[in-house]
Amino acid sequence: MSAAMEGMFLGVPSIALSYDGQDSEGLKWAAEFTQRWIHSQWFRVPPTGVLYNVNFPALSRGVPAFMRWVRLGRHEYANDFHKRVDPRGREYFWLAGRPQDTGEDVNTDVGALMAGNITITPLHMDATAYGVIPETTAITIDALFN
Repeated sequence: MSAAMEGMFLGVPSIALSYDGQDSEGLKWAAEFTQRWIHSQWFRVPPTGVLYNVNFPALSRGVPAFMRWVRLGRHEYANDFHKRVDPRGREYFWLAGRPQDTGEDVNTDVGALMAGNITITPLHMDATAYGVIPETTAITIDALFN
């Protein structure tokens, strides 16, 4: 996701791909699917300032029947911490959260993925809370001290 975000910030059409499994066969399938999708009539290059976040369900759940355009959902994880040792013998903790089924609406990336669909969520990164910015956006420093 970070590389796709950086590309988007630089004006490069970007897609983030994630696979919800651990088997190499599923990763291979997702890569082949992505290549076919990009070269199909159904693909549209993301507009400037937008990236596509694409999630693939684990193949262990069966081959997906649908690819769905959905909104962003709420992701919840059960956090698992694993104590490990790095190559220099130093201990560290690895956070390995497992996604939880939160009963999300199937019109979200989380719900649609849990239902076994490939999901596409177009994202843009302006996270500004515009409603919180006051009408007077500039205050002179002198006004604060007088």
